[in-house]
Amino acid sequence: MKPAEIIRIIILTLLGAALMFIIQPWIYQTYLIVPDTEFWVRTYYYPAALGVFVVPVLSTVIWCVMTAITRDSRGHEVSRWALVWWGIGLLPVLSIGWGVHQAVSELAEVGGQVILLLTSFFVLDVLVLFWLTTTTSTPYPLMYIPPGSFFLRGLLGDRGD
Repeated sequence: MKPAEIIRIIILTLLGAALMFIIQPWIYQTYLIVPDTEFWVRTYYYPAALGVFVVPVLSTVIWCVMTAITRDSRGHEVSRWALVWWGIGLLPVLSIGWGVHQAVSELAEVGGQVILLLTSFFVLDVLVLFWLTTTTSTPYPLMYIPPGSFFLRGLLGDRGD
C-alpha cells in the first residue's frame, strides 16, 4: 500500500469517529425529544455506536490487508474480488441493524423519528468508514473494485501509479 492510501484510511477513520462519538451525540442531546436524552445517549447510543464503528473499521482493515497481499492481476482474477468486497461489505450493513436494535430496544417511548435519525446516521457512518475508505484506499491492481472508486480516484488524481 502507498503511504497516501494509509493516510486516507487513518483520516477517514478519525472523521468517522468524530461523527459517531462527538457530533451525533451532540445532535441527539440538542434536538431529540426523548425523555432523559443524556441517559439514552450514554447508556444505549454509545455501546451501539461502538459496535457500528468497530465492524466497518475491521472490515476495511481486512479488505485492505487482503488486497495488499494479493498477486491477482489478470482480469478474471480481479473481477472475482468484487464479490469479496460485497461480501465483506455486508458485515457493516448488518451492524447498522444490530446497532439500531441495541439503541432503541429498551425504549418503549422512542418514536419513529428517533429510529429514522439513528438509522440515517449509522448509514452515513458506514458509508464513511467502509465504502469511502475502501473506495479511496484500495491498493493497485484492485483499486477500482469498490463501486465509485474510478470516479473518486479520478478526483483525487490517484491512478495507481
